[in-house]
This record gives sequence, structure tokens and C-alpha cells, in this order.
Amino acid sequence: MTTHALSRRNPPWRFLVWSGGLALLLLPLVAMQFTGEVAWDALDFAVFAGMLVAAGALGELVLWLVRSRRERLIGLLAVAALFIATWATLALDVL
Repeated sequence: MTTHALSRRNPPWRFLVWSGGLALLLLPLVAMQFTGEVAWDALDFAVFAGMLVAAGALGELVLWLVRSRRERLIGLLAVAALFIATWATLALDVL
């Protein structure tokens, strides 16, 4: 397998996106060290981790199945909207 094939299969942005998801998961843990306003338990972290993994997996599926740039963008925006709506419903009780 050539280097080009490996880089095409695992582009550098993929690592950055999944690392960003991990950073989002660690953000409440860091906030809990500095303020009493954030009080998450293990279930909160588990649910948020599941949401991040599900959104990431759906995003990867969109990128894998869809070839058109425009349709990929629409699919990724739909995944992001679903993630935000779920987060708002669970965490903020907005919707």
C-alpha cells in the first residue's frame, strides 16, 4: 500500500475531529475543578461520550457513503443539528 493510499484513507483532519470530541468530553471535568456550577456524575459523562461517538460515527458514515461535496456538507450539518438538538433536550431542557 502506498503512502498516498494511507493518507487518503486516514486524512489528518480525522484525528483532529476525534481529538476535538475528546476535548469536549474533558471540558466539564476541567470545569468541575474550578467551579461548583458544573456537577456531572459518571452517567452524565457516559451519555455525553455516547452522543459524541454516535455523532462521530454518523459523520464518518456520511463521508463514506456520500460523494458529492454539497451533499456531504448537508449530511454533516444534519448530524451536527441532531447532536445539538439532543444535547439541548437532555442538558438544557430547551426543546
